[in-house]
Amino acid sequence: MALDVIYCLCGQSTDLSRFMIQCDICKDWFHGRCVGVREYQAVDIDRFHCPRCEAYNGPSVLKARLNWHRHDYSETDAASKPVQTGTQVFIKELKTRHFPSSEDVVCRLRGQQLTLPHIIANGFNKPILVEDRNGLDLIVPHDSFNVLDVENYVGPEHEVDVIDVQRQSDVKMQLHEFIEYFLSPARTTVLNLISLEFSNTSLSQLVEPPYIVRKLCWVTSSWPTDPPPGPPLSRPNVSKYALIGVENSYTDFHIDFGGTSVWYHVLWGEKVFYLIKPTPANLTLYQRWMKANNQSEMFFGDQVDTCYRCVVHAGETLFIPTGWIHAVLTPTDTLVFGGNFLHSHNIELQLQIYELEKQINAPEKFRFPHYECVCWYTASRLVMELKDMAAAGTRVPPIMIAGARALSSALRQWGGENGRGGLEPVPPGINPLKLFKDLQREIRSAEKQVIALNPPKPERESKRRKKKVLAEDFIDYTNLTSFNNVLEERLPDRKVKVLKVNSPQVEIGGPELTSITDEHQRTLKLALPKTATYPYGLSFTSSDYGMSGTPPHDPEYPQFKNEYPSNVKTEYDWSDSPGITPYKLVDPSGVRMKFGRTGSTDSDISITPASTHTVRVKIEPENSELKIHNESVYDFHEDGDSDENESSGLMIDETPRRKGVAYQPQDPLKIKLRL
Repeated sequence: MALDVIYCLCGQSTDLSRFMIQCDICKDWFHGRCVGVREYQAVDIDRFHCPRCEAYNGPSVLKARLNWHRHDYSETDAASKPVQTGTQVFIKELKTRHFPSSEDVVCRLRGQQLTLPHIIANGFNKPILVEDRNGLDLIVPHDSFNVLDVENYVGPEHEVDVIDVQRQSDVKMQLHEFIEYFLSPARTTVLNLISLEFSNTSLSQLVEPPYIVRKLCWVTSSWPTDPPPGPPLSRPNVSKYALIGVENSYTDFHIDFGGTSVWYHVLWGEKVFYLIKPTPANLTLYQRWMKANNQSEMFFGDQVDTCYRCVVHAGETLFIPTGWIHAVLTPTDTLVFGGNFLHSHNIELQLQIYELEKQINAPEKFRFPHYECVCWYTASRLVMELKDMAAAGTRVPPIMIAGARALSSALRQWGGENGRGGLEPVPPGINPLKLFKDLQREIRSAEKQVIALNPPKPERESKRRKKKVLAEDFIDYTNLTSFNNVLEERLPDRKVKVLKVNSPQVEIGGPELTSITDEHQRTLKLALPKTATYPYGLSFTSSDYGMSGTPPHDPEYPQFKNEYPSNVKTEYDWSDSPGITPYKLVDPSGVRMKFGRTGSTDSDISITPASTHTVRVKIEPENSELKIHNESVYDFHEDGDSDENESSGLMIDETPRRKGVAYQPQDPLKIKLRL
């Protein structure tokens, strides 16, 4: 109807913003209260007959109920559609579902324990449940206080937004209309009042938030009591709410506006909270769920890893921190006093929630009023607080420093040089550039003070056994490039080539691998990596008796006769270092030396170590090459049984010994000296 003003039968004019209903017969408009029809009842009427037409055409006709699980209960094809949030079927299923207990995430405290030092020391990242309000410094009416008292203190004409639970839609009505519905013995629908803010009413004198809320609240501590000249800004009032819920009321999952924290005190009745942690993954899922077209058909608690159930009984107080996603069920008629507040102990997440609201285009009425202005005033107060703490030598909490940095970054986006980043103008009396400079200076000063009061501790020495320092001339053969370079440097007149090294368990090195005065004299030393578990045994075969055919002789071994050729000198240098057993073979005449296995016709020395590996080394006097081949017992080669492999090699058996079983070496290591 394209009219600004219409007239009801009562003769009073009214604007179209007030609820009115049109008769389907005479087409006249009437005030809903003049014809006894409330706004929430109008959606149930199929054909409305005004009092005059009702006498001739009968009473109004209501919609037929065809289902109990859809918002539109008159849908004809609803049988094939899923259950929607808030319907009777949904509430019944929700009550019977099992959820993890909230004891793992909710911190239970006494009122005397919930203090500012406790918040500074432990943070405010988990919900806190206080069973007795003693010690909270919370002021609420006696539990005999009822909904009629709320109406008397607030005023019957006070307009409120009410949620139609079965349709999950908003309905505007006056407070006395809701109280009339609440007290009605026969309720035709389920209505939930959760947005009655009474700070500017007489009820405000009977309610005061807990002391910890008043101490942390940004609006209480930062909003100027004497605002500077300029466009007037109304003080945000979000700290005092009355929530009146009837049985089976349900509020779907949500995050409180602006990332505010919440306090709830159940005066009488009971509330059931379904809590979800504000992890990055859950927040991403929440944003996607909020934008979904079928949001009412999806229970968000099923999309996250864990949804906790927490019951708050009469007389208990629940504190929900920033960002926690929660839904609320009212099992019985309940009266709750509560409120919202911003604080400095989770600034980063508060700003993140604010940006999320802008991304999902949350309606303005569901946002924190003058949120950006509150942040500007808070930043000015933070500068003063940081200065005072620095002057007093007080350590600034790290969470406060991180929050100040996040707030400074957000303010630069909202009110930088162009001032176009924010949704609200910079409040009067604030100089953005000076504020940025002062805040940054105090943040740096606080960080320096934290380091000065708590200098970084020196690293604790490891209890592990220190690795033995190797000799300066030790060569790590596992690094082939380095090994090649060292050999080329020390053997400049030889052609050096490393053929293959395939096991890091054998090390070749020692104090001497150098070129000496005689160009034919070379020294080679082999170091075994593990300590021998028993002394090495020396045995000589019949071929070791020498050219004369008599056993060799040595002063240290009187049973042998020393009849080695005069041009060959053999030394055994047993190192005292644990785990190292070096062997030094000196060839002054430049004869060819070859290390081989049993079966050779040359003299050999048999040494039985505790591990099995094969190493082949071959050095020739002129234009020769050094060849190293290392094989593990775990390597399988087709040529493993060839004559060449049998003719030379050093085998070290690393097979662990079994307790109680006699050890039998698999293949003794033998060193051959070929003349």
